[in-house]
Amino acid sequence: MTNRIDLHVAERVPFAGGQAFGDAGPYERLRGRAHFAVDPLAPAQAGVTDIRHAQLSGAGMVEFSAEFFIFRP
Repeated sequence: MTNRIDLHVAERVPFAGGQAFGDAGPYERLRGRAHFAVDPLAPAQAGVTDIRHAQLSGAGMVEFSAEFFIFRP
């Protein structure tokens, strides 16, 4: 199975009023939620404690989400 990450951007606004920061220029702030689905049997998840006890989706994946804030030029 393939792991999946979906980013849902809820807000996209200029950072610091659109002020430029040197050669990078102005930044913007992105806020939203990341949704993850991982294969509990994949080698990449081997170090996750008790993942074998997590509830699985209909596709056999462990699903979870987290908020994110990203500042980018």
